[in-house]
Amino acid sequence: MAVCRVAGHLGASFTQVVHPAGSVSAMVSDAHQLISPGDRSKLVRKTRSNVLKAEPLPRGSLALLRGTQWHLSGEIAVVWAYRLNWPVACAAELLGVHVWLDNKDAEFLASRRAPQG
Repeated sequence: MAVCRVAGHLGASFTQVVHPAGSVSAMVSDAHQLISPGDRSKLVRKTRSNVLKAEPLPRGSLALLRGTQWHLSGEIAVVWAYRLNWPVACAAELLGVHVWLDNKDAEFLASRRAPQG
């Protein structure tokens, strides 16, 4: 469902997002956006604007959310668009990188740079 919602915000169909190799022009466009800071920034601004229009939050609610960490299940785009704090653990779980992060944490804690005491 989240992929469909993000696809809609990007003006793409579900299959375009899930199977980008099906369209060479989409792959070229994606590659260009990755290597072009200007295009990447433009895409980020456009996508954020689309999410904010599609998922408006009342000012009072937004004020309560700012400055705290929230786990809004399934609403990653909203958290990102409103620049809310997203707990790293939640994002890592969604991305499937928690083992990698755990290893990085362990390496840091075993290093000389780790806090003492």
